[in-house]
This record gives sequence, structure tokens and C-alpha cells, in this order.
Amino acid sequence: MHCLNLIEYRETLKKAFYLHDKRDLTIDCVLEGTMCHVITDCLDSPAVFLIKNGPFHILGGDPQHPNAAKIVASITCGSSIISTPIKWISLVEEHLALSLEKYSRYSLDHKNISTAHLNEIIRSNAGIHKIQKIDVNLANKIYLDSNFKYHFQNFTSDSDFLNRGVGYAVMAEEQIIAVASSALVCDRGFEINIMILPKYRGYSLGKLLAANLVNEILRLKKVPHWDAANEISLNLATQLGYDFIEKHQAYRVNRI
Repeated sequence: MHCLNLIEYRETLKKAFYLHDKRDLTIDCVLEGTMCHVITDCLDSPAVFLIKNGPFHILGGDPQHPNAAKIVASITCGSSIISTPIKWISLVEEHLALSLEKYSRYSLDHKNISTAHLNEIIRSNAGIHKIQKIDVNLANKIYLDSNFKYHFQNFTSDSDFLNRGVGYAVMAEEQIIAVASSALVCDRGFEINIMILPKYRGYSLGKLLAANLVNEILRLKKVPHWDAANEISLNLATQLGYDFIEKHQAYRVNRI
């Protein structure tokens, strides 16, 4: 398997992924050549592709190609397959060493979000939780924190995040307890990512962080893209003003 130069192979990747459902901004980032990684079977005449966005994988190209099984074999156990045509899913299901666990995700529309509503959420929580916009010092702490460094997985460094991304965090006694940030960045917008330590869930931290983050993204005149991974995430998004569009299928990858 080979890792592709996203810029050099942009036209090839466009042909491989143009019919895919874009459930998040991963494919946009790949086609812009700015984020994520793509592996393929052959650099001279690539036919099958695997996009890797942290734990999220997207398969593309010809699922009937002789090298398709090789690209499937490179899928990481514990990852999730998203935005992938059913012929590829069937091929993964046939793999002797892999099993797929289907789960639902939820597509959302941001167009009816009211900034007045977001500002009211922020105002009503003023003084209850100290929200900090991610700056140089906080970015460095997040980058070194095993609980939250995932937020920077698609950036080359914490400095790269500060140059291209945006985010907010909550701290308690010098410990980071919650972060909302742009997991993906492309010309169209930012992908929302929220993580809260388990013991601090249920205190509206996610709602407050998300309100700040979405507000900032809208101020930048970009799309605050949110693909909800579960019903908790869906409910949080709708509280902010997102409209539910539809449920779609994703797959967790397990080893047999």
C-alpha cells in the first residue's frame, strides 16, 4: 500500500469519490489537499483508495479490482467506516478477519440556527462555567493531554490548529475537562467535535461550548458542520437550532 500526495492525485481522487455521500467534511478536505491521509494500491495506476481521518475510514475506487481486498485488509480494527458505497461494505463483510457493527449517525442542517439564540445560551451561562477560547498556551496543553489530543489529529501541530482551526475549552483546577473544536477545516466550513470528561457530563458544558464554537464559525461566514454520532449529540445539536435531516448508517470495525 502507498500513501498518496493529495495535491498530485487530486483529479484521480475526484473521480474516485465524486459519487460518495458527503456525510462530513472529510472528502472535501481530501480533495482540497489540506487534511487526512489516503492510501492506495499503486502509485502508477491507482484503482482503490482508503481515506483515513483519525478513526474514520472511507473506501473508494473499484471494489471489484483485484487489489480491493488488500485495501480492505489495511482497515484498522476499532475504526468506523462512513460515507462508503454498499458494494465496498459488502466486500468488508466478506473479509474473514473483520466483522462490522452497524450503527446510526444523524445528518443535520445549520441554516435555521439563530445567533440570537446562541448568544442567549452563552449569556444565560455567564459566570457558571469559565469558557476559554483556545490560544497558544491552551493549545499546547490540549496537544499534550492524552484525553483531548484527538482534537488536533488532523493538524500537523498545535500551531497549525491555531492558524487554521478554532475551539473553546473548560478547565477545572488547571485540568482540561471539556473541549469543542474544529476537527476538520475546508473552504466550505468546519466540522464540529466535542469531548467532555465523563465525570463532568450532564452540566450543560457541551451546550455552552458548542454555542460558542458555532457562533464563532458563523461569524467567520463558514458552515458549522455537525454529523451527530449518537442521539445525545443529535439532541444537543437540535437544542442549538440545527434541524434533523436524516439518519444514515456507519459501521464499527472489529476483528473476528
